[in-house]
Amino acid sequence: MKILLLCNKLPYPGNDGSSIAIAKMIEGYLEVGAEVSALCLNTVKHFKEPENIPEDIRLKVDFTIVNVDTNPTRRNAFANLFQKLPFHVSRFFQTDVANQLKELLANNTFDIIQLEGIFMMPYYRIIREHSKAKVVLRAHNVEHQIWKRAIPSAQPVLKAFLKNQTAKLKRYENWCATQVDAIIPISENDAEYFADFNQSSITIPCGIDDAKHIELIDNSKFFHLGAMDWLPNQQGIKWLLTEVWPLVYAQNNTLTLHLAGRAMSKELLQHKQEGVTVYGEIDDAFEFRKNHGIMLVPLLAASGIRIKIIEGLAQGLPIISTQIGAEGIPGINGKDIVLVSTAQSFADAILDLANNPEKCELIGKNAAILANENFNNKNLANKLLAFFKTEWKTS
Repeated sequence: MKILLLCNKLPYPGNDGSSIAIAKMIEGYLEVGAEVSALCLNTVKHFKEPENIPEDIRLKVDFTIVNVDTNPTRRNAFANLFQKLPFHVSRFFQTDVANQLKELLANNTFDIIQLEGIFMMPYYRIIREHSKAKVVLRAHNVEHQIWKRAIPSAQPVLKAFLKNQTAKLKRYENWCATQVDAIIPISENDAEYFADFNQSSITIPCGIDDAKHIELIDNSKFFHLGAMDWLPNQQGIKWLLTEVWPLVYAQNNTLTLHLAGRAMSKELLQHKQEGVTVYGEIDDAFEFRKNHGIMLVPLLAASGIRIKIIEGLAQGLPIISTQIGAEGIPGINGKDIVLVSTAQSFADAILDLANNPEKCELIGKNAAILANENFNNKNLANKLLAFFKTEWKTS
């Protein structure tokens, strides 16, 4: 089966959730014998050197990489208020990318063309004009739900902009779902939403290669690891630092909180608070998670599935998450993961795990089992290819 992926970023190295999700999809397809090509925007914001693509992947995948500038400006954001296409989407349509896509379609015959998120949907009409391939939309999230949930915590000017964009994004996202031949939601919650618009659907979460429980080094350490150019992460960390951590520290001032991730603001990098250390971008996410205790996911707005939770589960870490942050994760509260809904319950959960190393160990072991049972990358890729073959009799 010959598959073309259209990606809004180059997925290697995998230094954020969507990059990891795209990379694991590529690797899963390769593992089950598909022939893979990828047309990737290489944006100024997320620019990556092509030589960072692992050699074994570079030899197997036909990459077409186009350098583009999709950065928002106040001027084009204001202009978009009077346009139908949502600003989140419109800035990803680039003439150079469109021309490269036309050339790819003229010189190749694909069975499946997979759009990695609705940001690639502006190229949909070109695909229909130049290819007979089945077009599938991999929905990393229900995008408008993220921004709708972010509105209450936003500043007044941003709040007004988000309201405008959320309405546009919802209309566009619903239209996208009706146009494609199938949807691949990343979580069951998202699948339920898209079912109203397209019945040809299969839920495929982000995969992992091998889950293994690693003994917890220190249950007095707690950490958050995430890209800080994403608004929900920014809001979640602000809530963690102002509403949750003071409650924890007042009860136990021996506990420590460690924050890491790329694109941290200068304000956060300079943040001073008792028990809190801010690292900025780190080189090795696996080692950071291993050495910094218990994972915290303080999200107040999200959709889809949190890749960082899947990675934490695969590493056998105890994880404390808000209910919203853990959407799409099939874990049982208190068994595989700890779920909370308020600042006080978040603080209580932190204190509880700090006082119960045996409980931490058991939750970590269960987390690794959960990851193996639900997120094995090869199993997920086989499931997806079987769906394509059944749905369209594709060889």
